[in-house]
Amino acid sequence: EWLRKHPAQPYYLQFRLGSEYDSNVNYGGLIGNQVGTRAVNNSIQDGTLVLNLVGGYHFLDFFEARYAYLLNLNWGLNDQPQRSLNSYDYNFQSHELSLLSRFPLSEIYQLDLDYDLNWQIVAGRNYLLAHHLKPQLVIFENERLVSQAYLTLGMDIYPEEAEKNNFNHGLGFEQFIYLWDKQSWIRLSYGFLSIAANDPINIKQGIDARGTPFEQEFRFANSRAQNTLGLSFSIPLWLESQIIIGTRFSFIEYTKPDLFKVFVLRTH
Repeated sequence: EWLRKHPAQPYYLQFRLGSEYDSNVNYGGLIGNQVGTRAVNNSIQDGTLVLNLVGGYHFLDFFEARYAYLLNLNWGLNDQPQRSLNSYDYNFQSHELSLLSRFPLSEIYQLDLDYDLNWQIVAGRNYLLAHHLKPQLVIFENERLVSQAYLTLGMDIYPEEAEKNNFNHGLGFEQFIYLWDKQSWIRLSYGFLSIAANDPINIKQGIDARGTPFEQEFRFANSRAQNTLGLSFSIPLWLESQIIIGTRFSFIEYTKPDLFKVFVLRTH
């Protein structure tokens, strides 16, 4: 929900349990795995147990602290012992600590300020540590229209893939159109994200099979710009529950080219 509601008590706890099926667990394309030295011409597919636990505490009317835990545990339906990688190599955990504050500026305007610290673990290894700050202006135009404009500033650290370390910034806009009640709405959204990654040039030296010295310079660039369009609907069901159906389209442009150069020293 775009608007955080105060519960009767200053604390709250939410628990969600579900499942999903992923047709490409490792996002590696069609040739996504190896059996010995032979490429396997299919992706890793599997079902996943999804567990989400969220707890929060309202210290003041305008300040809240929240902790969220997310677990994606693959079932291993298509795992094979002879594979070098299987779906359990992509089991995922996330720990997120958020500090949320909001400041009413007038009857129409409200300023929200969120800070997130996110720690992600993949296959038992530290994958990502991220810091993000998000100031957001909320405009209550009337009973049917609520607009949000936000700015994001962040830093992502990858302990095992230092070339992906980056500073990022973005901005976005969301328009809520409420229908016949507060649980029935349409949301239109647009977001822009710019990621400035480390993208170092790596150098490798050696001697090839013919005894010729060589030097390689290579770079796999991760810097990119992303534009995202979103559309979603909220429909009430029963007992104050609701179903949200939505879709997002992202257009990603890598802003630095990959680089590969080989220098060979030949003597005659």
